[in-house]
Amino acid sequence: MEEITLGDPNVLLTTLVSLNGVLVAIIGGFLVSRLIAISTERNGIKRSSAGYQQQIKRIDEKIEKLDEKLLKPDQTWFAKESKGKVWEDVPFEELLNDDYINPNKRTEEELKQTYDALVKEKEKILEKNKDKQMPPELKEKLKGIKINHSFLLTRSEESIAAEKRRLEKEAEAKRKKELQDFLDSKKPILDEKEEQTKEIHYLNKKIEDNELSLSRIVEPKGIIAGIVFIVTAIILGIFFPLLFLPMKDGTMTNGLRLTLLGATFFILLYFIIYLVVLAADSDNE
Repeated sequence: MEEITLGDPNVLLTTLVSLNGVLVAIIGGFLVSRLIAISTERNGIKRSSAGYQQQIKRIDEKIEKLDEKLLKPDQTWFAKESKGKVWEDVPFEELLNDDYINPNKRTEEELKQTYDALVKEKEKILEKNKDKQMPPELKEKLKGIKINHSFLLTRSEESIAAEKRRLEKEAEAKRKKELQDFLDSKKPILDEKEEQTKEIHYLNKKIEDNELSLSRIVEPKGIIAGIVFIVTAIILGIFFPLLFLPMKDGTMTNGLRLTLLGATFFILLYFIIYLVVLAADSDNE
């Protein structure tokens, strides 16, 4: 068995290759772990945002159903309060702008079908009763308006005007009460919709926070420098020494030995500076 001496160039070459291999493994493992950590963080934030989006979608569906619940009473109210106006040929646009008939400011699209149904009903009644002086429905409506002729004959003009004002006030108070009762009946649904809307605002804020967090996640510092180090160490510290293996005793020149040692010294210096700079950057974050 051939004895290996300290002057055996193969010992130096294999030592340099092993040393540089360890350095490459350290830096490579560090870079891979950083990239995996950042990728995991990004994926976690994206999954969180996707979850928020699903919640918003479900809440939007709830709000849509609540809007349907709110629209139907508004259409019923509009039909009830505008029926007499339709007989008076009041324009649809005027009915839309009436705060009493359309208290929740529904759009033309939402109430046009209801209005058209009233117009068709009116036309149908007029057609059916075109030979009569007054439609039965209108007569029915006028039944509630009772005129006390004895009152008109025995009272002065001032008292009649006062009674008229009193009746008008009572009618106005009744209208206000009916409107308030109608609005109060919708309050629970409106409150629920408001809560759902607040929840959407909250979730959208969480999504914005996630987007901000994603924008702040940058590639780990030192990636390019680390890659340059790995490539340099592989070429100068591993491939280059391997070119001379195996080497016979006494065939390594001083120039080659100095070149190999110089390359290794450069790689070690690069390694130390790289770690120091990374440590400094980590303290500043």
